[in-house]
Amino acid sequence: MQAYNWSVTFYYPSKKHMNTKSNRSNKLDTIENLIWPKLQSMKYRKSKRIFNRIQPDGIVHVINFQMGPNWSTLQGKFTIEVGVFVPEVYEVIWEKSAPKYAASPDCEERTRLGSLVKNEEDLWWDLSEDERIIQNQILDLLLKYGEQYFWQFSSREKLITTWEKEMRQKSFSERKKLIIAIILASTGETERANEFLEMEFGGRHKTAFLEYARNIASRIGLDFPTLK
Repeated sequence: MQAYNWSVTFYYPSKKHMNTKSNRSNKLDTIENLIWPKLQSMKYRKSKRIFNRIQPDGIVHVINFQMGPNWSTLQGKFTIEVGVFVPEVYEVIWEKSAPKYAASPDCEERTRLGSLVKNEEDLWWDLSEDERIIQNQILDLLLKYGEQYFWQFSSREKLITTWEKEMRQKSFSERKKLIIAIILASTGETERANEFLEMEFGGRHKTAFLEYARNIASRIGLDFPTLK
């Protein structure tokens, strides 16, 4: 029997590579610390790269700094996501307690800060640029566009109203419709939630998502409409 000599080559990042990565992380820390006093005055809390602001009815505004992957063309850059976290939606869908600090992936409503600017689809900052310039740019965008975005979602009712306007668009997701029903049920508006489910999903043909939605709805005591 022929013997094979199997060998595996492991890649160990060089000290220079690790120092560069650490320097970028430190640079982003510096930028966040420059922005932090303003966000703190706006009633945000901070944990690592996450900023949360709890609204009077308990929903949470989220600002999340994210570094570009080291293996991509976005290496050495960072972006900012903003979103709205609704604790009971997270708990119903994931069947576990809501996190103490919500990150943007935990949000059901989220977008990139750059997408809020007219004709701007995405925006990444280069960490090699001056910290003060970046600080001023970010604060300007957050105050001009971020706050306007968050105002639409300053309560559960406003979130529902904003989403109902968006429902006229074909791109509006089925998942968001389910979330509206979850929010209504959580606030004690069971009848309104059932009526909404009937209006949006009644008489539809079964799909994997609708089966999933039916399971979620039944778990929280809602009457999911009959499917074909």
